[in-house]
Amino acid sequence: MILNSLILACITATGFWLIFKKLPLKMRLFLHNHMLLTRMGCAILTYTLFGGTLMALFAAAWLDLFVSVVMHLASKPETHTAMTRLGSYIKTIYDKIANTIGKAINSLPIPEIVSQPT
Repeated sequence: MILNSLILACITATGFWLIFKKLPLKMRLFLHNHMLLTRMGCAILTYTLFGGTLMALFAAAWLDLFVSVVMHLASKPETHTAMTRLGSYIKTIYDKIANTIGKAINSLPIPEIVSQPT
């Protein structure tokens, strides 16, 4: 149920983000300046649209987190740039570790299988 609500919240957050990008500048600025209203509106709308079930409640909670992160990144582009750099550093480190492990595995001797005479 939690995984389903997480997937549902991801899809809904993506939809809200696409709608947000299409809004006029004045409305986007209003939503930025009134973050609590935006988060509450998204949570209530999600809970209502998905039938008021327990999964809808979990999805609304996840969506509230996603909306907070997205609104923070949208209002502070330098944070987005820093997170992008951090992600590229992590990917570089991951690639180096994967290459090192791959070389270590390839350098292991492969034992020959000798069949026993019957």
